[in-house]
Amino acid sequence: MKPGRVGAILVSLVVGAGLVLVAHVGTGERGLPHPEKADCGGCHLAGAAVNKQNAAQLIRSQEELCVECHESAMRVSHPSGFPVSRELLAGFPLDWKGDLTCSSCHVVHEKPRNRLRSRETGRDFCLSCHVRDFFERMKDGAESLLDSGHFAADQRPGVELDAYSLKCMECHAEQASLPGLSVRLTGNVARHMGSSVNHPVGVSYRRAEQFGGYLPGTLLPAALLLPQGKLACVSCHLGYSESHGELIVESGRLCFECHDL
Repeated sequence: MKPGRVGAILVSLVVGAGLVLVAHVGTGERGLPHPEKADCGGCHLAGAAVNKQNAAQLIRSQEELCVECHESAMRVSHPSGFPVSRELLAGFPLDWKGDLTCSSCHVVHEKPRNRLRSRETGRDFCLSCHVRDFFERMKDGAESLLDSGHFAADQRPGVELDAYSLKCMECHAEQASLPGLSVRLTGNVARHMGSSVNHPVGVSYRRAEQFGGYLPGTLLPAALLLPQGKLACVSCHLGYSESHGELIVESGRLCFECHDL
């Protein structure tokens, strides 16, 4: 998996430095217009009178504004909206209060959409702020992080698996190159190689609720994602984390996050 949680777990990932990489969508996951075509007052306090001097005065934080369109990119991504304890390279601006934000690495209003503030991409872009040792000490050598700062993929028509699980299976298929991390799919069941753990993926949680024995979706923890309303790899595992494959909660509690037993 080339990768999740924006919060305390990932803050430790970026203490002292950080960046947000290219998003996987241009017009927004909900089909809404990108900022260059939107009403300025939707983000800027000055509305149509916005200029270089008052542009930083937003009606809400950048993270709250961006998540309106880029919901999954914000939930399963490199963290954003936190103070940075050391100076970043020139060209990666912090906001007025010293926080790293989406626009620290993205140029929001210029084409092409979501343009990075560097010609570098992938691993080289990460190394603009992070030292190499930072990644090398991670469980999988950061292979899950260095592809993009937003763990997501496009949904493929006619495929039942959600976009996240499809992305996971790019590496975690039966011939996965990472030893001990393979997953084999049999129908809609993910079989974790080398263990007795099997779990359905790509199935509707709401449909499962109707049969009883499951907690209502409204009571599930925020870290338990149901992309497109489906059980997915990221329902149990953090999709973007320095501890690759980490469970959203300890294994002894995990099953009871959904199952009403």
